Amino acid sequence: NAITSKGKAITDELSYLKTALMGTTEVAGGLILARMMMLKNALNQVTAGISGMDSNDIFLFANDTDALNAALNNMATFLLRRNGTGNLGTLKFTRNGLAYCTRNADGTLGKAIIEFRNTPIPPLSDLVASFTDTKAAPGGNASKMGGVQTGNFGYGVPIIVSAYDNFSMRITGTLEASINNVGDMPILDSHAAINLVLYKYDGGVYTVEQNVASLYLLRDVTGTDSDSIAVDETYTLAKGTYYLRAEYYINTSEGSHDSGFVSAANLQMVASGASGNQTMIFGSNGFVRVKDGNNFTYMSDEMMAHRGVSDMPGVLASASVASTGSSSRQWGAKVSDSSKPSTGTYQINHTIGHTDYTIQITPNTAGRLSYISARYPTYCTVVLTNTSSTATDTAFDYIIMGMN
Repeated sequence: NAITSKGKAITDELSYLKTALMGTTEVAGGLILARMMMLKNALNQVTAGISGMDSNDIFLFANDTDALNAALNNMATFLLRRNGTGNLGTLKFTRNGLAYCTRNADGTLGKAIIEFRNTPIPPLSDLVASFTDTKAAPGGNASKMGGVQTGNFGYGVPIIVSAYDNFSMRITGTLEASINNVGDMPILDSHAAINLVLYKYDGGVYTVEQNVASLYLLRDVTGTDSDSIAVDETYTLAKGTYYLRAEYYINTSEGSHDSGFVSAANLQMVASGASGNQTMIFGSNGFVRVKDGNNFTYMSDEMMAHRGVSDMPGVLASASVASTGSSSRQWGAKVSDSSKPSTGTYQINHTIGHTDYTIQITPNTAGRLSYISARYPTYCTVVLTNTSSTATDTAFDYIIMGMN
């Protein structure tokens, strides 16, 4: 196909030149009439030209080398046509406006990234053909006493995206680990680690795309350690096939009663995107910017629509907090994570940067009360109690409102 395309390009160029050579050049005083004029460099390479021929709309063109062929095949760095269209580098001129474009591998102009037009912007439904695909990844748990164990919980079902150049991937779940060093002599280090890894699959090969989250414990004295993390990460990815896998490593003293435990639960991949990725259009009736299916701004004479993080006065952060202290359903420009420092006491982290905000707490269990015990520029603490005013572990929702 490449050879055929090159051959056609040469044929088109020769045909165009043949037509030009069949014409005449007339000189009358200070007036010169000709069908075509081309300019060359010191290497006799055609780098620019001007044409008045009616077999093509080309009027003025330039390119580093082979300028006429580049112009005929819409690959010239500078091109003007008699109908008012053309391009200057990647700036494209149309009958209705201008557009900054990508450039394809073959040299032609590609997709319009920023467009200015004298006609209305397209309907939002034409730009945001959004999709959402959710897949659960395998979880599980593993334990080992007195020895080494490595493994994973499998790849499971992939998310496959082929119709969109890029998209957003949100990964959520919970990782846990614990170790128990019982003190068998001699006392040696005990390790437990679990990692969550996103793989891209292509041509039978799994390649690490992102190391999403890791949890590692080390115990070098007698006793027990445990920890857990709530995973909530979002990435922008290119189209393709993706798998999520939890991988673990446990190392305790061989032949001892030391033990390690790891767990991965509620692992999930959520992909979302839109056909209008990386599009910005200024039209006669408004403006639109689309990143993906979950991030766009659309303003026209008829409507206004927005989706994504909004950094403005109002709701700055909101989330659901589990009784263990981990957050989910996070939303807002200033939202962060949360923790439980002690029974019934929860620390809500944020990025507001001041204390001029209010907090609304909604317990998820009947017979629970709440109050705000501290308010700081980067976090606040709240206490959940029962009706006897005893601090009690309780799941709740919160909303923080104020100036951004």
